Amino acid sequence: MFGLTFGFIIPWLFGCYLLKNDLKTLITIGPVASLISFAVNDFGVHIQWWSHEPAHLGSLSLFTSNVGLFPIVACFMIHFVNLHQEKYKVAIFISAVLLSALEGVSLVLNKVNYTNGWNFGWTFISYILSLAIIYRYNLLLIKTVK
Repeated sequence: MFGLTFGFIIPWLFGCYLLKNDLKTLITIGPVASLISFAVNDFGVHIQWWSHEPAHLGSLSLFTSNVGLFPIVACFMIHFVNLHQEKYKVAIFISAVLLSALEGVSLVLNKVNYTNGWNFGWTFISYILSLAIIYRYNLLLIKTVK
């Protein structure tokens, strides 16, 4: 229930803002962000760097976050970047801090477990890299769609 509530329902309540105010970003960035989230999480679970409750479901336990939390945060980041181009580094950093903080709460509540050398620092770096890829993808979209 925790993953459903905090990984999907609450993020999509915020996502309703984007549905009304920036549908283009939601449609163009959301699926790519979700794809990146699935890829990173599937890899991490496969390598056994982390597991999420319920652990017996493997990477399926991350489904709600893969289609909820990460894509919505990424879409808000791009929404902000599109309004304030010169502050993209700040947007990436704040988004990574937010995602890391939320994962930190999950870590404290034992909803996520790190193994095989994975730690909170690597989590932050993985979010920075994933969000930077999404930012670059957005730049490519802007360049090719014009």
